[in-house]
Amino acid sequence: MHKLINSKKFHHMQATLETVVFDDGTLVLRLVSYESVICDIDMLTGTIFIYPRHQYSSTTIRQLTRFLNEYMPLAYGRWSIGLIRYLQEKSDSDGYATLYKYGIFFREHVLGSTRRW
Repeated sequence: MHKLINSKKFHHMQATLETVVFDDGTLVLRLVSYESVICDIDMLTGTIFIYPRHQYSSTTIRQLTRFLNEYMPLAYGRWSIGLIRYLQEKSDSDGYATLYKYGIFFREHVLGSTRRW
């Protein structure tokens, strides 16, 4: 189970940032675009979870890359859809990849849910 702590508009985009806490104490910052969960960041570990709808539209891609660049900045360069697609292609059988200090999971199910996107 999880509880929504906070929700606010992400800049002037059709997206919201949600702060969610799970029963086990996990705290995530969640990007939601057009009612679809796009990405979660575990704020304690810095782990990134990217869900299939991140490629839904050019607007969603723009929202995702801006979100990652603001909250998980890279030491060298910037997040881009090309980089995300490369990481997804190179991820292991569990959908896990690393980039510098970040662990990234490409997941079918949103954290705390059996909902498949």
